[in-house]
Amino acid sequence: MWEQLKMYLKELFDELVKRLQNAKQKDLRPEIIRVQGEPEYNIRIPGGKSIFEVVLKEYRNGITISTNSSEKAIQQVMMPDATLQDALRVVQSAIIIVYGKSLH
Repeated sequence: MWEQLKMYLKELFDELVKRLQNAKQKDLRPEIIRVQGEPEYNIRIPGGKSIFEVVLKEYRNGITISTNSSEKAIQQVMMPDATLQDALRVVQSAIIIVYGKSLH
């Protein structure tokens, strides 16, 4: 199970970086949106005609990470014992890798 989770997270991080690089080339910026009143963040990465979206939602025993785009089916994984801050640090790391700085 942990090997599958690690593979999924690596694929997700690689996809995130790829989408961010594509957005940067088109002079587009990702959005990190906190959902009011919920332990949830939406990360939207524009890509021209499509938007890649990552939803981070915290529960009592961890977080779920869901991805959605017009090109791929929705994928979802549960990360036990992780927090929203853990996941946001990973997203910020990807942004810093691509853009060379934090965008907010």
